[in-house]
Parts: sequence; C-alpha cells; structure tokens
Amino acid sequence: MGSKIKIDRALAPIGGLLTLSERFITGDNPLGILAQAAILVRGEKILWVGKQDDVPASFDLTEADIVDLSGETVMPGLIDCHTHLVFSGSRAGEFDLRVKGATYLEILKAGGGIGATVRATQEASFDELYDLGIQRLSHMMRRGVTTVEAKSGYGLSPEGERRLLEVMRALDRDHSAEIVPTFLGAHTIPPRYKENPGKYVESVIQEMIPDVADKSLAEFCDVFCEEGVFDVTASRKILETARQYGLRLKIHADQLAASGGGALAAELKATSAEHLEYLPEAVIPAFRDAGTVAVLLPVAGLYLMMDRIPPVASLRRQGVPIAIATDFNPGSAPCLSLLTTMTLAAATYRLSTEEIIKGVTIHAARAVGREKVIGRVEEGYQADFSMFPVRDYALIVTTFGETLPTRVMKRGKWVPLASSTQPLKTVV
Repeated sequence: MGSKIKIDRALAPIGGLLTLSERFITGDNPLGILAQAAILVRGEKILWVGKQDDVPASFDLTEADIVDLSGETVMPGLIDCHTHLVFSGSRAGEFDLRVKGATYLEILKAGGGIGATVRATQEASFDELYDLGIQRLSHMMRRGVTTVEAKSGYGLSPEGERRLLEVMRALDRDHSAEIVPTFLGAHTIPPRYKENPGKYVESVIQEMIPDVADKSLAEFCDVFCEEGVFDVTASRKILETARQYGLRLKIHADQLAASGGGALAAELKATSAEHLEYLPEAVIPAFRDAGTVAVLLPVAGLYLMMDRIPPVASLRRQGVPIAIATDFNPGSAPCLSLLTTMTLAAATYRLSTEEIIKGVTIHAARAVGREKVIGRVEEGYQADFSMFPVRDYALIVTTFGETLPTRVMKRGKWVPLASSTQPLKTVV
C-alpha cells in the first residue's frame, strides 16, 4: 500500500465556498458554490477541493493545520487589477475644483493632476515610496485583496519610471501581496516636452521600454490614450514597440471622450482596456473577438463627477468579460478598498452580485495575465483565499465595504491583517 500524501493545511468544513471553478459551475450555480466543503493545501498550491465528506483517503491530515470555517464564506483572494500604487503627495484640493466645475483635462493643463503627483513623487525618496507602498498594500489586504496590479507613470523619465518599478519589485519581494507591475511611461506629456510631445513619445519608445524590458521590471505596458494626452497614432507606436520587447498590453481607453483607444485595444488584442465610459458600442464585438477584458473603474467616475457610465449592458450581451478595480490614485480615485468599489459598481453599473464577484476574481485574473494561477479555488491553483464572517455571500458586495475578512491566505500562508482603523500616512 502506497504512502499517503501529507497535507499542510486543511480548511474544513467551510460554510459556503465560492470556487469559481468550472467543475462546479452550473446554470443555477454560476459561482460554483459548495456547502460543507473542504480545501486541502500543500506548500503554495491547492491539492484538492470538494465536499468535506468526499476527501480522498489518500491524503494524510494527521499533521495538518485544520481550520473550521463552518460559519463563514470563503472565496478566492480578491484581485485589484488596476491601481497606481506607488506615489507621494496629495491632490485633495482638486476635488473642490471639480465641485466648482473644472474638468480633468483643465486641471491637468493648469499644472495639477498627474503632473502634480509627478513632482511630489520625484521629491520623495525610495524608502519613503516603499514605506507608503507597504502601508497601502496592508490596507488592501485587510480588505481581502491578495493580488494588485500596479502601474508606474509618476516618473515620466527613464530614471523616474525605473525607480518606481524598482520600488514595486521591492514591495513584491517583501510584502505578502503579489504585485503585477505595469509600465505606464505614457501617462501624460511632461511640461518640458510641451512644445514637442513627439520627442517624449520617442523617449518612451527608444529609452524607457528597452530599459524596462532589459531589466524585467514590468509585465505589461499601458498608455493613457485620450484627447490631449496620447492619440491613437502615438499609442499604437508605443504599444507595438512594447509588444516587440515582450510586454503584454493594456490601454486607458475612451474615458473622457471617444478617443479610439477601445478600437485600438481590440486591434492589438490587448489583454485589457480600462475605464471605457465612451467606448462606442460598435467596437464591442471586436473586443469579444480579441479576448480583451473590460476593466471598469467606478470610483474614478464618481470622483470625476461624470454623468456617463460604460456600455455595461452591451458588454454583457456581447459576452465581454468585465473586471472591477479601484483605480487607486491620489487624484481621481483615492480609494484603497476593493470591497467598497464592488458595492459602488453594483449600484452604478447595475451589475449583479455574481457579476461583481467574477469581476474581482476570474475576470480580474485574466486582466493581469494570471487566469491559470489565481482567481479560482481549483486544484493546481495558488492557495489564495479570503474568508468572510457571513453565511450569505451577497453581504460581501452589499454592505459597502463593511464586511471585512476574518482571515486571508496567500500562497498557502496565513497573512497578518493590519487594523482596519489604522490611519494612512501621506508624504506631502
């Protein structure tokens, strides 16, 4: 008789397990929910998942850390698939400017917006940016997030962008959260290139992208394709160059106007296109065919006081995967809570609870190129889980960020959760 497989950790029984696994999803069970379920973990991976009564005898649980979660809901660790994590400074005053009628582009042209954050970030030391990043990641993880996409874009020079991506690398090394780094050198045109924006595009193409790729500092390249920033022609040049250097593609698209970014995302088969308030409905079938994920960012729409939302009904009807993210940044989305963002997305976009949960798990995993590793509770996937103290999983979405997880596991290890009331510090 062969030896049994030793298990490091077992979660059983689980009151309600949202597996998001295709093995358990049915027409009347779209989240693949199991009651009285069990998860068996060894190392960083899930070895087995199913009903507690069906645990195979071939597993040895005698030395396993066994946690009873019979009164709780367990789901895959949440994924925040669009953030601007690393920056310094505050732009709180811009909110009052928008209350008085100033637009995003007007604030940007007057020296505020992204430019203001670039100046504050340049003045902060590496250690200050690192400390702020650690604190922000802990705040996110306290709310169930185990994976965070993080964009650069507040350096806007070869050395400035490299430094931000190096901060992200250090954060990924030292914090329990997993970071997916994105190069966003094409975030805005720096003032020194105001008279010759094409020269800055050439710097992004000829200096920054090769440097980022050579040092393996990013997995994705993103562009803010928008009126007054980077047009479709410049965005295409940047993204095609990035792809030649092995980076996958993302686009800030059609947020403030129908800029053509969404169509470009489909043309280039970008992994994701993000914002999309002005995405033309005629482009949506091409999105579906390209496999591009629509990443929706309701906090930005709220803070920018927009009276327009993305074409959610058409995206749904055409079968485009919809992900939800915070867009955490100091100006248009100063929100670290993906849980709060989920509720806001449901209320603003009329998305169902099931759509919201898929939007921060399986679809968000696809948006960061990790769909075969995270986002589901499935054999072979990373052991990333968030455990919530409720029997009704809908409460995770409907209580506006107030239902916090009791436990979080990342790569098979329990994560220490920071106090939810700890104030966030800012370097100004």
